[in-house]
Amino acid sequence: MSGATARPPPVLSFKLLSVPATPFSPRLGLARLIRSSTEVIDVVTPGLFLHTSRGHVPHLSVDHISLMAKQMPWLHASFEGFLETLPPTPTLQPGPQPLHTFFGLPAASHIISLSLRDPADVQERPPDGDDYLSSMTIRGVRKIEPSFYRSYVSCVQPDIIIALSDIPFTLPPFSQKRMTKSIDRTIRWLGEILKSRPSMEITDNIRGNNIFVSLVGGTNAAARRAFSQNLLGPLEEGSNLSSVRPQTIPRLDDHISGYVLEMAQLRLELSASLSCGNDSSSTKEPTQAINQLLKASLSPLPADKLRVVHSSISPHEMLRLISLCGIDLFDSYWAQKAADWGIALDFSFPVSTSRDDTGPTRRSDGKRDVGHNLYHTGYAFDFRGLVGGPMHGCSCLACAPSFTKPIPHSSLEFVNDGCEEDAPAFTRAYIHHLLHTHEMSAHALLVSHNITVLQDFFAAIRSTLSADAPQFDTEVARFETEYDGDMRIIEEGRRAWEEVDCARGKGRLARERGTI
Repeated sequence: MSGATARPPPVLSFKLLSVPATPFSPRLGLARLIRSSTEVIDVVTPGLFLHTSRGHVPHLSVDHISLMAKQMPWLHASFEGFLETLPPTPTLQPGPQPLHTFFGLPAASHIISLSLRDPADVQERPPDGDDYLSSMTIRGVRKIEPSFYRSYVSCVQPDIIIALSDIPFTLPPFSQKRMTKSIDRTIRWLGEILKSRPSMEITDNIRGNNIFVSLVGGTNAAARRAFSQNLLGPLEEGSNLSSVRPQTIPRLDDHISGYVLEMAQLRLELSASLSCGNDSSSTKEPTQAINQLLKASLSPLPADKLRVVHSSISPHEMLRLISLCGIDLFDSYWAQKAADWGIALDFSFPVSTSRDDTGPTRRSDGKRDVGHNLYHTGYAFDFRGLVGGPMHGCSCLACAPSFTKPIPHSSLEFVNDGCEEDAPAFTRAYIHHLLHTHEMSAHALLVSHNITVLQDFFAAIRSTLSADAPQFDTEVARFETEYDGDMRIIEEGRRAWEEVDCARGKGRLARERGTI
């Protein structure tokens, strides 16, 4: 692997801008990454960061991501996407900021966090062992030892490292013995990434990096609480690590910058527990159970550190987690998946009091969808923009397209700089047409739109908390009353996407001939 040029590691700090009434009340905060006196990146919370595949947002170019950097500079990547080759390709990138350079993202305007696994991927995989994790690659499963992961992150130098965690990816439910192993391994692997081994050549980089830890314990509240309490103590003398190096870590949490809560696997395990009825949480509603499990993890820990959630599934869940658990940052995964399935988000917070007939469909129970399923034939002749009512100011690529000036290729060409006009917004009918003809540009427009809507959503949340924090819970209740929390439109969009993909996608000719 290529060594990276020495450079002072970035420093991540987080401070609360408001005093929450309780450790789980909604709060305003500011995360700041300082690279140098001239390179400072701020992330306001509650806020949003981008979920990426191999370092890029599906359907968007690097230029598109750079345009979003001012409002949303934080991106998360998973390293297992590069493990099909050894050594992994990003480790061969030279320079002072290898991962930023490899992704094509300037370090002056972007924060990159890195985990081994994709937090949104819950496909079943072989169980982890005491000294390795099972990672899914396009060439199958690879066993990754903690020392390998540590050498990889030392080489590519992300801004934030998510420590390894032994979250089971076999079929739930899990036994108490399995949960105990999960806690012990995660604590030990955290210690290994906090302390350097004699065999490692690069030790300073890992100490300078900012470490986040996933809070494990599954659907067992006692196990989740026990894991968090272990973070407040020293690395146990009986661990493999302390026998290698004599120095100890008096308190693990002192070296941790934030806490990660992975919702996808927790939701899968909770669903199995609810169906089996073999867990104390099975008597509660799923939403209530999730809130109590997250509180069990967070209650023993300091309240002044970043709380990050991966793989939430709706704006309703985001609001509840902000209101009831004091979560600071969320990824954009669900909004990006909605774009994959032809959904153009169209909702507002706080809910508008004016009547609006241009918004999403209102269902028979009185709930309004959070967006438009543009696969639906009802949009074939709908020449309005993607948003209606108070969201008319959307600045995404679809609602406010902008075209660069013509580029002259010789002195003989004349470019009239004074003829620029604002381009009209792309209509629902146009994107409906793109979706049904299987055009890739449809998803590029929808991803940009959905992320922008979610950005505006969080800006409105921060504005509400800043102006009148006690009113926030009232606005959350109004939002849940107005919009469909079951997100039925997402499933409808997914089914429509499958139909179009079957008719227009890969293998279409063979299907039409009846050979497959």
